Amino acid sequence: MTKFFAWLAAAIVVGAVVFLLVPEAPDLAGSPAGETDRSPATGAPTRETSERSTAAASARTAEFEVGERLPPAMMERASEYPEIEWDSLMPADWDPLEVFQDLDIDALDDADPRAIEALETLRAAWDEAPTNDALAGTAGRIAGFLVPLDWQAESFREFLLVPYFGACIHTPPPPANQIIHVIADPPVTEHGMMEAIWVEGRFEIAASETEMGRSGYRMYAHGVTRYEW
Repeated sequence: MTKFFAWLAAAIVVGAVVFLLVPEAPDLAGSPAGETDRSPATGAPTRETSERSTAAASARTAEFEVGERLPPAMMERASEYPEIEWDSLMPADWDPLEVFQDLDIDALDDADPRAIEALETLRAAWDEAPTNDALAGTAGRIAGFLVPLDWQAESFREFLLVPYFGACIHTPPPPANQIIHVIADPPVTEHGMMEAIWVEGRFEIAASETEMGRSGYRMYAHGVTRYEW
């Protein structure tokens, strides 16, 4: 079992308790996404376009279960950027479940003080999860799920990229080294909440604190495209 699946399994098991500490997240069905017809006066997407986009985004995200990773891409995309795997964002010697080594979490009730203390310790450890310094300044592309930071806007420049469906929305945030704070240029107008996307650009080691989770990486994106499978 890879480190990713180990901590993902733990996150899903204990998520109901930790999620109580996470701010309320927006409804996926209410998020703007998709193709854009623009107003001649303002250049912004029209109301009809937003409604069509919402329906399209809902249909695409409905194909995934919470905690599910992306399936293999339908075909290899031609790109000047090498693909970056999510596991490579974690240092090889980092154990995401170290705080559980001496605790049988499955044997504890959610209200057990030991379980609550362990979960709080786990959350603190994940928020400070170490990054892979070798990625600093690296140009690459990575596929994941989109979490807009301004989810009511018709376009946005900043969002989080996460490795599995529902992260930061239906489950607590993953470790900081599994969250990428993306700054897109140009702004994103054709994708919405929890859509599967490719992001191409340059990685930086930089922590960001957002209402949706703490990220350990920043990525300046030159391209954001839909992930096809």
